[in-house]
Amino acid sequence: MNIILFNPALKNDSGSPSINLGDLIIGEKVKEIIKDIFPEASLCEFSTHSPPALAELQRIPQADLILVGGTNLLSSSVQEYNQWKLGATPNIYLTPPLENAVLCGVGWWQYQEIPDTVTKFFYRRLLSTTIPHSVRDSYTVVKMHEMGINNVLNTSCPTLWGLGGYFNIKKSKHKKCLTCFTDYRPGQEANNILLEILLAYYPEGITIFPQGDHDIRDIENLDIFVKNQDKIELLPHDLSLFFKRVAKKDADYVGTRLHAGAYCMAKGLDSLILGVDNRSIEIGKDINLPVIQRNDFQSLTLWLQGKRLFDPIQLPLQAIKEWKEALRSQVQGFNRLAVTLDCNDTSCQQSQPRCALQMLNLGCGGRYHPAWTNVDYTKTGPEVIIHDLMRPLEFSDNTFDVVYHSHVLEHMPKRYAPGFLRECLRVLRSGGILRVVVPDLEFAAREYLQQLQKAKSGEREEIDKLEYLTINLLDQMTRHQSGGEMLNYWKQNPMPNEDFAVQTHGIEVVRSLAVLRDPSIPEDCRIMKKDYNLESDYLSADQIGRFRGSGEPHLWMYDSVSLTQLLLSAGFQTVNSCRANESSIPDFNSFKLDLLNDGSVAKPDSIFLEAIK
Repeated sequence: MNIILFNPALKNDSGSPSINLGDLIIGEKVKEIIKDIFPEASLCEFSTHSPPALAELQRIPQADLILVGGTNLLSSSVQEYNQWKLGATPNIYLTPPLENAVLCGVGWWQYQEIPDTVTKFFYRRLLSTTIPHSVRDSYTVVKMHEMGINNVLNTSCPTLWGLGGYFNIKKSKHKKCLTCFTDYRPGQEANNILLEILLAYYPEGITIFPQGDHDIRDIENLDIFVKNQDKIELLPHDLSLFFKRVAKKDADYVGTRLHAGAYCMAKGLDSLILGVDNRSIEIGKDINLPVIQRNDFQSLTLWLQGKRLFDPIQLPLQAIKEWKEALRSQVQGFNRLAVTLDCNDTSCQQSQPRCALQMLNLGCGGRYHPAWTNVDYTKTGPEVIIHDLMRPLEFSDNTFDVVYHSHVLEHMPKRYAPGFLRECLRVLRSGGILRVVVPDLEFAAREYLQQLQKAKSGEREEIDKLEYLTINLLDQMTRHQSGGEMLNYWKQNPMPNEDFAVQTHGIEVVRSLAVLRDPSIPEDCRIMKKDYNLESDYLSADQIGRFRGSGEPHLWMYDSVSLTQLLLSAGFQTVNSCRANESSIPDFNSFKLDLLNDGSVAKPDSIFLEAIK
């Protein structure tokens, strides 16, 4: 069995350690958990801090399970801030280089707003929709639900899984203290006060562990540190020295670092964590982790005096057990499937039709699959054949078992459609299937009329939706320049009824938002990225004519009746309507042409018809 672990303990794909030594603590704990669940598994580790190299990407499809180690990787705006580095282009957020990843103790980066459209789209394509995700706190559960990801278990942080029943009251009479500070939340005034209090309670001295790479710089600038260097030991930035210091068991831990504190608790030290962000604070709410706000010096003093501030830690043991069992069950299912597909009887050969079928994807754009012959007007991928579909196809008669095209036919003049469909018929073998997907004129008209009645109430939200549906119905047939009125609508930030737009147009609107809101592109240039151009005050007849023949505008629209009649008149024997997730093409959904990883429809405003030769 092969497991890939995206591990925050690795700085890069060469295996260098993370500069945040807390990542090493949690990385080792996650590996212990994997070893416990799958003792015989082969583990391959990738960094979360740098994008996967080509060799790593090639190994991903071979994995039986992809796990993501616990840390604060998740964010409400992945284009603005994303700790899980899978790439930085807008396309990464539309088509991540992997899918079905499973979280292990992962949490949300900070307290944030509701995740934006691109973020929701990204995580729902990246993360498993079947195996439950282990997240570290209730706040992260809420944020996952806001994205529509509901297969989530609050297991708390893996570094804490061994602390069930830990009763935190200062029992020891230690006169030494081990502490940490946080470089990304320096709080110099609070740190000075903390050191002053600790020096008063621990007369034999303080040891400071610099968990972050900039901690030493910040500590050396503290007034109290400068004045009391004879009483304060500053360790080098070295995790092994921290472990050795903890092993002496002659000190308490009081500091701002969560994972250093968790390690000290696991080794039996009386420990108190000073919360500087949502991580330890939210976990504290869930499981009684001994956490106070960094500036709560009154509670700190009470704890130092031995006052009881916390109940025993209550781990979510049932959630942890459920998550582990779900992993075992899922992987056992994979193994049973692999055994079935490896056998040599005829039933197994029939269960793998994709290997025998010849399949043609016309006008593929960015949605193509290596099992197909992919054709487009431009080179949209390394294996895509360039061809103008207004011309006869350059394939022999009776070549393919399946021909597929999505949102192609509406870009042709109506008079060209019969000839194009006859070409599809010609290259199909007898009994072959043509799957046609086009925007649904009936759907657009019905949605418009229904929304028109709602908008008559005068409510702003209903009027905004009507405006969007009017643009959807007319714009791509009437626009004279790239993007048209729809692009103008999408450029709004915030966009009125953004979720409604995504529900209507699916990946198309998300793709545009990923470009328009890419923070790496200067604001005045964002709509020039890809094929988007700035609006022009005047367009000549020649410019309009060139654009109308560019392939972007819709030159005709179809409903189920007109498209069925067109297919029959082209020579197909039978025509059947189906849903996006239904097909007579064997194993069609596995190619992810009409569906996305989370099972949602790539282009929801469509008709799906299949015709038989």
